[in-house]
Amino acid sequence: MRIVVVSLLTLLLLPACNDKKSDLELFDEGRTRINLSADRNRGYTPLPVNFVAYLENNERQIAVDVKEVKWVIRGPLNYKREQIIESRNFQDENENKNDTFYYDQVLRRVGSWSFQLIINDGEYVSNKVKIQVLESVRSRSGF
Repeated sequence: MRIVVVSLLTLLLLPACNDKKSDLELFDEGRTRINLSADRNRGYTPLPVNFVAYLENNERQIAVDVKEVKWVIRGPLNYKREQIIESRNFQDENENKNDTFYYDQVLRRVGSWSFQLIINDGEYVSNKVKIQVLESVRSRSGF
């Protein structure tokens, strides 16, 4: 009798141990998006800025198969640059994760800049991060 009770309890609790989520549960977590941020949004030239982005939904960070990463950079005087990275070096190599992306840039031109991350040719598009670069006192005085 004891074996039968233990067996029934095991069968009843077994589905609760399954961590795989159903399509409905994944849908309830919300759509996947890129959260992009910078360590600073304003400063004097030359301004080093470090960007970090990660894929997330309402519940958690998400790892996906990433084939292409494109950083879209817009700056003063109609400056536009698209840097496409097709290798895996844009991800955190130490942790080997597919959900976190890093980019470093030194801004040397005074004005307003915007940065945006696009993954897998538009499958995921980040928010735009605005950076304001101000003229340094040294560059105005000629030193």
